Amino acid sequence: MTTVIYIIRHAEAEGNKYRIFHGTSDSDLTPNGLLQARKAAEALMELGIEKIYASDLKRAYKTARIFSDMSGIGITISKALREIDGGLWENKTWRALEDIFPEEYNTWENMPHNHRMPSGESMEELQKRAYEELERIAVADPGKTVAVFTHGTFIRVLLCKLTNRPFDQLINVKWHENTAITKIVYDNGKFSMEFEGNYDHLDLSMATVYNQDWIRKQED
Repeated sequence: MTTVIYIIRHAEAEGNKYRIFHGTSDSDLTPNGLLQARKAAEALMELGIEKIYASDLKRAYKTARIFSDMSGIGITISKALREIDGGLWENKTWRALEDIFPEEYNTWENMPHNHRMPSGESMEELQKRAYEELERIAVADPGKTVAVFTHGTFIRVLLCKLTNRPFDQLINVKWHENTAITKIVYDNGKFSMEFEGNYDHLDLSMATVYNQDWIRKQED
Protein backbone atom coordinates (compact mmCIF):
# COMPACT_ATOMS: atom_id res chain seq x y z
CA MET A 1 0.00 0.00 0.00
CA THR A 2 1.16 3.50 -0.81
CA THR A 3 1.94 5.95 1.98
CA VAL A 4 2.00 9.65 1.13
CA ILE A 5 4.21 11.80 3.35
CA TYR A 6 4.29 15.59 3.39
CA ILE A 7 7.43 16.88 5.08
CA ILE A 8 7.17 20.41 6.46
CA ARG A 9 9.96 22.56 7.81
CA HIS A 10 8.95 24.40 10.96
CA ALA A 11 7.93 28.05 10.78
CA GLU A 12 10.29 30.94 11.48
CA ALA A 13 11.83 30.61 14.95
CA GLU A 14 13.96 32.97 17.01
CA GLY A 15 17.15 31.29 15.86
CA ASN A 16 16.20 31.78 12.20
CA LYS A 17 15.39 35.44 12.66
CA TYR A 18 18.35 36.40 14.84
CA ARG A 19 20.86 34.00 13.19
CA ILE A 20 21.58 31.96 16.31
CA PHE A 21 22.37 28.26 15.98
CA HIS A 22 19.56 26.21 17.47
CA GLY A 23 19.83 22.50 16.87
CA THR A 24 18.32 20.80 19.89
CA SER A 25 17.94 24.14 21.69
CA ASP A 26 14.23 24.79 22.15
CA SER A 27 13.62 28.19 20.57
CA ASP A 28 10.10 29.52 20.05
CA LEU A 29 8.30 30.77 16.95
CA THR A 30 8.34 34.46 16.10
CA PRO A 31 5.15 36.42 15.36
CA ASN A 32 5.96 36.07 11.66
CA GLY A 33 6.50 32.36 12.21
CA LEU A 34 3.00 32.04 13.62
CA LEU A 35 1.64 33.68 10.47
CA GLN A 36 3.71 31.34 8.28
CA ALA A 37 2.43 28.34 10.21
CA ARG A 38 -1.18 29.39 9.69
CA LYS A 39 -0.62 29.86 5.95
CA ALA A 40 0.99 26.41 5.77
CA ALA A 41 -1.88 24.87 7.74
CA GLU A 42 -4.41 26.35 5.31
CA ALA A 43 -2.49 24.79 2.40
CA LEU A 44 -2.22 21.43 4.18
CA MET A 45 -5.99 21.36 4.77
CA GLU A 46 -6.40 20.70 1.04
CA LEU A 47 -4.16 17.59 1.00
CA GLY A 48 -6.25 14.95 2.77
CA ILE A 49 -3.84 14.44 5.65
CA GLU A 50 -4.90 11.81 8.19
CA LYS A 51 -2.05 11.76 10.70
CA ILE A 52 0.47 14.27 12.06
CA TYR A 53 3.99 13.62 13.32
CA ALA A 54 6.22 16.31 14.82
CA SER A 55 9.57 16.81 16.43
CA ASP A 56 9.20 17.48 20.14
CA LEU A 57 11.12 20.75 19.84
CA LYS A 58 8.88 23.76 20.35
CA ARG A 59 9.36 25.37 16.95
CA ALA A 60 8.28 22.22 15.09
CA TYR A 61 5.58 21.18 17.55
CA LYS A 62 3.95 24.63 17.55
CA THR A 63 3.96 24.70 13.74
CA ALA A 64 2.24 21.31 13.77
CA ARG A 65 -0.14 22.39 16.53
CA ILE A 66 -1.64 25.15 14.38
CA PHE A 67 -2.48 22.59 11.70
CA SER A 68 -3.66 20.14 14.36
CA ASP A 69 -6.06 22.70 15.82
CA MET A 70 -7.36 23.57 12.37
CA SER A 71 -7.83 19.97 11.22
CA GLY A 72 -8.76 18.27 14.48
CA ILE A 73 -6.00 15.66 13.99
CA GLY A 74 -3.84 14.79 16.99
CA ILE A 75 -0.05 15.01 16.98
CA THR A 76 2.32 12.07 17.46
CA ILE A 77 5.58 13.36 18.96
CA SER A 78 8.89 11.86 17.87
CA LYS A 79 12.28 12.86 19.26
CA ALA A 80 13.83 11.14 16.26
CA LEU A 81 12.51 14.06 14.15
CA ARG A 82 14.68 16.54 16.07
CA GLU A 83 17.22 18.79 14.43
CA ILE A 84 20.91 17.90 14.50
CA ASP A 85 22.49 17.96 17.96
CA GLY A 86 24.80 20.95 17.69
CA GLY A 87 26.87 20.18 20.77
CA LEU A 88 29.09 23.17 21.54
CA TRP A 89 27.51 25.16 18.69
CA GLU A 90 24.18 25.46 20.49
CA ASN A 91 22.94 28.99 21.24
CA LYS A 92 25.87 30.72 19.56
CA THR A 93 25.46 33.29 16.81
CA TRP A 94 26.57 32.32 13.33
CA ARG A 95 29.09 35.17 13.38
CA ALA A 96 30.62 33.82 16.60
CA LEU A 97 30.76 30.26 15.28
CA GLU A 98 32.99 31.32 12.41
CA ASP A 99 35.48 32.79 14.91
CA ILE A 100 35.31 30.12 17.63
CA PHE A 101 35.18 27.00 15.43
CA PRO A 102 36.90 27.93 12.13
CA GLU A 103 37.62 24.34 11.05
CA GLU A 104 34.12 23.06 11.78
CA TYR A 105 32.59 26.16 10.25
CA ASN A 106 34.55 25.50 7.07
CA THR A 107 33.25 21.93 6.81
CA TRP A 108 29.69 23.14 7.46
CA GLU A 109 29.93 25.67 4.65
CA ASN A 110 32.07 23.84 2.11
CA MET A 111 32.12 20.10 2.91
CA PRO A 112 28.93 19.48 4.89
CA HIS A 113 29.08 15.71 4.29
CA ASN A 114 32.22 15.66 6.47
CA HIS A 115 30.83 17.91 9.18
CA ARG A 116 30.59 16.87 12.82
CA MET A 117 29.30 19.17 15.52
CA PRO A 118 31.83 19.57 18.36
CA SER A 119 30.51 17.28 21.11
CA GLY A 120 27.42 16.70 18.97
CA GLU A 121 26.11 14.79 15.94
CA SER A 122 27.70 14.32 12.54
CA MET A 123 25.78 14.90 9.33
CA GLU A 124 26.16 11.20 8.54
CA GLU A 125 24.62 10.23 11.88
CA LEU A 126 21.77 12.66 11.30
CA GLN A 127 21.07 11.26 7.84
CA LYS A 128 20.89 7.72 9.23
CA ARG A 129 18.48 8.82 11.97
CA ALA A 130 16.34 10.84 9.55
CA TYR A 131 16.00 8.07 6.98
CA GLU A 132 15.26 5.39 9.57
CA GLU A 133 12.54 7.53 11.13
CA LEU A 134 10.92 8.37 7.80
CA GLU A 135 10.93 4.68 6.87
CA ARG A 136 9.44 3.76 10.26
CA ILE A 137 6.61 6.26 9.74
CA ALA A 138 5.98 5.02 6.19
CA VAL A 139 5.76 1.40 7.31
CA ALA A 140 3.58 2.25 10.34
CA ASP A 141 0.97 4.07 8.24
CA PRO A 142 0.31 2.05 5.07
CA GLY A 143 -2.26 3.61 2.79
CA LYS A 144 -2.39 6.84 4.79
CA THR A 145 -1.46 10.44 4.03
CA VAL A 146 0.66 11.89 6.81
CA ALA A 147 2.34 15.18 7.67
CA VAL A 148 5.79 15.29 9.26
CA PHE A 149 6.94 18.54 10.90
CA THR A 150 10.70 18.73 11.33
CA HIS A 151 13.81 20.87 10.79
CA GLY A 152 16.03 22.35 8.10
CA THR A 153 19.22 20.31 8.38
CA PHE A 154 17.19 17.14 8.98
CA ILE A 155 15.33 17.75 5.71
CA ARG A 156 18.51 18.60 3.81
CA VAL A 157 20.36 15.36 4.68
CA LEU A 158 17.20 13.32 4.16
CA LEU A 159 16.59 14.72 0.67
CA CYS A 160 20.19 14.00 -0.26
CA LYS A 161 19.42 10.31 0.26
CA LEU A 162 15.91 10.36 -1.18
CA THR A 163 17.18 11.92 -4.42
CA ASN A 164 19.94 9.27 -4.65
CA ARG A 165 22.78 11.75 -4.45
CA PRO A 166 26.14 10.54 -3.12
CA PHE A 167 26.61 12.04 0.34
CA ASP A 168 29.50 14.20 -0.84
CA GLN A 169 26.90 16.04 -2.97
CA LEU A 170 25.07 17.26 0.14
CA ILE A 171 26.42 20.74 -0.54
CA ASN A 172 24.22 20.85 -3.66
CA VAL A 173 21.00 20.19 -1.73
CA LYS A 174 19.31 23.55 -1.18
CA TRP A 175 18.03 24.83 2.15
CA HIS A 176 14.26 24.87 2.41
CA GLU A 177 12.23 27.92 3.29
CA ASN A 178 10.47 27.88 6.64
CA THR A 179 7.14 26.00 6.27
CA ALA A 180 8.16 24.71 2.82
CA ILE A 181 6.32 21.50 1.93
CA THR A 182 7.82 18.41 0.27
CA LYS A 183 5.77 15.44 -0.97
CA ILE A 184 7.22 11.93 -0.66
CA VAL A 185 5.54 8.67 -1.74
CA TYR A 186 6.45 5.28 -0.23
CA ASP A 187 5.42 2.23 -2.24
CA ASN A 188 6.73 -1.36 -2.31
CA GLY A 189 9.54 -0.49 0.07
CA LYS A 190 10.82 2.45 -1.97
CA PHE A 191 10.58 6.23 -1.64
CA SER A 192 10.01 8.64 -4.50
CA MET A 193 9.70 12.41 -4.37
CA GLU A 194 6.88 14.21 -6.19
CA PHE A 195 7.92 17.76 -5.31
CA GLU A 196 10.17 19.50 -2.81
CA GLY A 197 10.42 22.78 -0.95
CA ASN A 198 7.17 24.36 -2.10
CA TYR A 199 6.27 27.56 -0.28
CA ASP A 200 3.70 29.08 -2.62
CA HIS A 201 1.43 29.51 0.41
CA LEU A 202 3.69 32.34 1.63
CA ASP A 203 3.88 35.88 0.35
CA LEU A 204 7.54 36.57 -0.37
CA SER A 205 7.51 39.41 2.14
CA MET A 206 6.64 36.81 4.78
CA ALA A 207 9.40 34.34 3.82
CA THR A 208 12.46 33.94 6.04
CA VAL A 209 15.27 32.24 4.12
CA TYR A 210 14.39 34.02 0.87
CA ASN A 211 14.88 37.42 2.51
CA GLN A 212 18.19 36.74 4.29
CA ASP A 213 21.58 37.81 2.99
CA TRP A 214 23.35 34.51 3.72
CA ILE A 215 21.26 32.53 1.25
CA ARG A 216 21.69 35.17 -1.44
CA LYS A 217 25.48 34.90 -1.06
CA GLN A 218 25.31 31.11 -1.46
CA GLU A 219 23.31 31.45 -4.64
CA ASP A 220 25.54 34.09 -6.27
